[in-house]
Amino acid sequence: MHNYKKIVLNNGIPLYLYNDKSLKQTFVSYIVKYGSSGRWFNFNLDGKEHNVSSGYAHYLEHLLGEHSKHGNIYTNFDSRCLNANAYTALDHTCYHFVGAGNIKKSIKELIEAIDCPVFDDKDVNQSRHAICEEASTWQDNYDVQAVNLVEKNLFSTYDEYDYTLSPIGNRQITKEITTQSLYDCYNAFYTDDNKVLVIAGNVNEEELVDYLNNIYANISSHQRRVILPNFDLEPMRTKEEEIVRKVDVDINSLGIKIKKPTNVSKEELVICMNFLINYLISSDSDFYLYLKSKNLLDFIYYGYTKITDNYIQLIHSYVSNNPKEYLKTARDKLYRKDMSFSEFEGIRRSLIAEEVRDCDDKYSAPSKFGDRLQYTENYSDLDIYKKITYERFMEILNMLRFDNYTMGKVKQLKK
Repeated sequence: MHNYKKIVLNNGIPLYLYNDKSLKQTFVSYIVKYGSSGRWFNFNLDGKEHNVSSGYAHYLEHLLGEHSKHGNIYTNFDSRCLNANAYTALDHTCYHFVGAGNIKKSIKELIEAIDCPVFDDKDVNQSRHAICEEASTWQDNYDVQAVNLVEKNLFSTYDEYDYTLSPIGNRQITKEITTQSLYDCYNAFYTDDNKVLVIAGNVNEEELVDYLNNIYANISSHQRRVILPNFDLEPMRTKEEEIVRKVDVDINSLGIKIKKPTNVSKEELVICMNFLINYLISSDSDFYLYLKSKNLLDFIYYGYTKITDNYIQLIHSYVSNNPKEYLKTARDKLYRKDMSFSEFEGIRRSLIAEEVRDCDDKYSAPSKFGDRLQYTENYSDLDIYKKITYERFMEILNMLRFDNYTMGKVKQLKK
């Protein structure tokens, strides 16, 4: 994945172009760096204070794609044999398609759907029912709720999730969203400096860039007019919190907030945390097998890391037979920082193999680019995995403190 290029278009929007003559299809994604995180719930737009709840970014995702000046762009793309979709993440929204024909027409349609929106009360209300139904399904994602509760507890001065513990709100919140409030959020966050275009395919670079610049020349610029509050991310909420749901097992989630050390790049930090995640909870790691042997663990749903400003979050969700003992054992393991060279090399080879597999699928890296934007502009971590040494990993690991942690639990509803 070395032959990609960053090109800044005339309106300032960056194009990340991956040009490969072997590609039979073209992948296109339009990424807006605005998602469902609570950091966007409060903002000042043109001198007026706004306070919204979860669900606005997701509602905009539906509205812009399904009710554009071209109609429903997903239906249009499907009629051209293109595979199209969109998703809303915590830190971005992504609209994307892949296919072999009608690419230029579809790129223009996608850009105009996002940058020349139609905000009509009838369209907003038509989207509401489907979003309400989707929001209802989140109430059954118990492991996700446990993780979201942990993320909410990690920073006490803003809510990444409101009381719904959902990135798309609930039925009641969805019913209260208005056309004007959606338009305000659009004007605040769908600005040109928040947009990224990613294209992978066998294309003529010069013709493509000229074509994109001509599209944007006929679209009014969207300049930043929003002021966001400053959050003090140091304090944490209570270290243990639970919600009660009708479930078969207790689901626990552990979150650790780590201050980002100086003189370490975000790329290196993410790589080191990937090593740590694999070291702790990979199904074939020595520690995981030890936990199973001591009957402290049934299984782990997933684990991941995330960087928020100057902090790293290390989070995983699991089902444990003895949560308190599990927590103590896991924290002791983190404090010891005793990964051996052979363990490090085993994990490194595994991570390299995963990256090589993704690089062989030449549409995989561009499609994952939105998730990577918070810490890097590279399509792949392969080079870093190859270059990082055991000594450098241990140097970074020894800079990290694991004192601040929080727990989230979904408890069984007692009969």
